[in-house]
Amino acid sequence: MATPIKFHLDQHVATAVAHGLRQYGVDVTTTCEAGLQNADDPPHLEYALAAGRVLVTHDRGFIERHNCGEGHAGIAYAPQQKYRRRPGDPATWSVLCI
Repeated sequence: MATPIKFHLDQHVATAVAHGLRQYGVDVTTTCEAGLQNADDPPHLEYALAAGRVLVTHDRGFIERHNCGEGHAGIAYAPQQKYRRRPGDPATWSVLCI
């Protein structure tokens, strides 16, 4: 059986996302739970790497850190939408996983 993926949400991702994922049995931690409130990017990557968690973020800075060779257990980058969707608008998602 495959090992389930564990996630860590950085401070840019709403805690409601963690609540929703947990309803489906996903193992996820938040910035607050990890004691990383107001922490810079490196402690988030260090925490996620040590815990074997994929970092979920809206912060493009993590992609730049990856491109510079900084270690991590995985990064799921989903840019924040500039404008809110209106009912009936087609959903558009763009997620980069590295």
